[in-house]
Amino acid sequence: MGAGGQQLHRTGGGNGTERDRLQVNQENQQAAGEQPAVSASAKPAFTQFSLFPTVEQQIETIAHVQKTEQELRPAAAAGKVTDAVIGRALTSGSNERNSILRIVALFQKDPPEELAADFLQKEYRTGGKGLNIAGHEYSLWFSQSGIHIAPGRSAGGGSLVTWKQAAAQISQLLKDGQFASQDNIDAARDNEFRELSEKLWYLRQNFSDEAREKGLLPTIDALYGGFPDSTEKIAALLKDPSERAKIAQEVTQLASAHQRNPELLRFRQQIPPHDLYTRLTDMDKPVTAFQAAAGFSPARGAFVTEDEITRQLTGGSGVSEGKFRIYSYFMQGHDAAECIAFLKNEYGIGGHGYIGFDEWHDGKGIKLSRADDFSEGNYDTVMLNWKQIHKRIAGLGLV
Repeated sequence: MGAGGQQLHRTGGGNGTERDRLQVNQENQQAAGEQPAVSASAKPAFTQFSLFPTVEQQIETIAHVQKTEQELRPAAAAGKVTDAVIGRALTSGSNERNSILRIVALFQKDPPEELAADFLQKEYRTGGKGLNIAGHEYSLWFSQSGIHIAPGRSAGGGSLVTWKQAAAQISQLLKDGQFASQDNIDAARDNEFRELSEKLWYLRQNFSDEAREKGLLPTIDALYGGFPDSTEKIAALLKDPSERAKIAQEVTQLASAHQRNPELLRFRQQIPPHDLYTRLTDMDKPVTAFQAAAGFSPARGAFVTEDEITRQLTGGSGVSEGKFRIYSYFMQGHDAAECIAFLKNEYGIGGHGYIGFDEWHDGKGIKLSRADDFSEGNYDTVMLNWKQIHKRIAGLGLV
């Protein structure tokens, strides 16, 4: 299964959830035992809480507990990170493909702080990653509030960087040449045209028969065809300011018609036509020519965090109602052996993948692999056997 997020066919029953972990270095895999196993370099710094809490809830709980402990013992305060570490962490981008290119393209147009913060929240979504910065491990978790970052293998108890703070720091890093490589800076605008062309292509693909009969979006309709030949032609056209203005006008006409008659589009559009119009007109804004510092390279994903494992396990194996079946079974007071047998059957054999993540489960347990834009193949793989998985679920307060 590739690191780029290919979908894998799931078989067998399944849902399931949470966690103990064995770190698998690609060169030296260890067998998972009953005890929580991690890479030899680090112990998991993670605490289990109530029944299937979200990662955000666990992080907030850890932060509250540690804050209380620090107030009682001021000399023991820990878990905070410096601005330099935060800045370095930001250079790794989100978990989405071409994230850095989109972020650079936005800041090239000198966006207002509110717009930049809103963009970053949507770009990063929810998720996490583990980085190695200056020889130390740091965990990141992205949420609606911002980026949680802490030393170790969980983002709980560390610092919260709000999206406004992240936007301000990224802007300064770009000015200092310390956010993206020159190759990525130079590629940002072309990537913006490419992604816009794809969104226009998908908008045309979403036309109902009525929309086609009305001749809406004629310029894109004339180029509509096979992918990616068609999108390459659209992208080339978008680079011409006069053609771009004509397409923007056609998009706003479609947006008005769609507002009056939602049946013009067969499915709900991920990016509404009006938003596409805004993106097209934004391409007319002046572009700042940022320069990367000589030899700059970004922070890269290094390990799977405890928070990422929690999210994967609490999400279950993908079979309908599986999470509730697991909860019900554990609440019935079965012993460990019975619960492990149940989990094996509930999960079955299969897996799934999405951008940057690959998951596989079988009779041995669960394997989770991670990759990012800067890695060749997976940068880390974690194995959990069924004894470890049972222990993690029990640690969430089920038994």
